[in-house]
Amino acid sequence: MEIISDTFIARQAILDMNLKTIGYELLFRDSLENVFSESSPEKATSKVILQNHILGNLVDVCCGKLAFINFDEFTLLQNSPLLFNPQDIVVEIIETINISDELIFNISQLHKKGYKIALDDYDLTWSSKFSHPS
Repeated sequence: MEIISDTFIARQAILDMNLKTIGYELLFRDSLENVFSESSPEKATSKVILQNHILGNLVDVCCGKLAFINFDEFTLLQNSPLLFNPQDIVVEIIETINISDELIFNISQLHKKGYKIALDDYDLTWSSKFSHPS
């Protein structure tokens, strides 16, 4: 197990149409440099969960507002969002995941349990990942 001596977090405000802050997207950082340096989305997501939920206080980090957390394919298939109260987070699905029946099932189950779902950095033009409607 990796020892965590320093923890870093970046957060980006998420605004509604009236420019009111409704939450914060939590962004993985591993130094004082404000850059994403992790090559593994799974490792980055795991560190955000560990540092800000298990070792920290997610509600305080987000000032009582929603935490928007990126979940990769592995953490969605492992049902990692279930570690959180559905009232505290928005499950962001990153654009690099492979769409599968199992993944769609897990996401639908999260939604049924009250989790909010959002797409992160998706280009919503039709692509080979989705079948084009006829």
